[in-house]
Amino acid sequence: MRTISIAEFSLFDAFGRDVDFHDLYPQTGYLDIETGDVTWIFEEDQDAEMAAGIDPGENQKFREKIDRSAKTYLVIPGRSHGENHEISQDFLKSNWTNDGELRKRVYGCILGSDWPMD
Repeated sequence: MRTISIAEFSLFDAFGRDVDFHDLYPQTGYLDIETGDVTWIFEEDQDAEMAAGIDPGENQKFREKIDRSAKTYLVIPGRSHGENHEISQDFLKSNWTNDGELRKRVYGCILGSDWPMD
């Protein structure tokens, strides 16, 4: 098995996006399993220009390249807003720390409210 280096932030950005809020111009992230690069493709070529100033023809070329090389690219799915909340709530319910004060602070940061266990 060959090892590739993946830019952690790029992968986190792709997995962590909330498609309900971030996809005014829907796009999909793809991981190139040969290089480790993450490529973003807009679903509509015209959206590439509107959202990012990318020539619609360039977006189309990338989309066609990914279609031709489907075994080289893995789709990186985004999550719905509800799925992101479920992950956060599951984490908060877990035994991730015994520090009660830290638990309260993180709960407030994630959910924007006070710890319900007081």
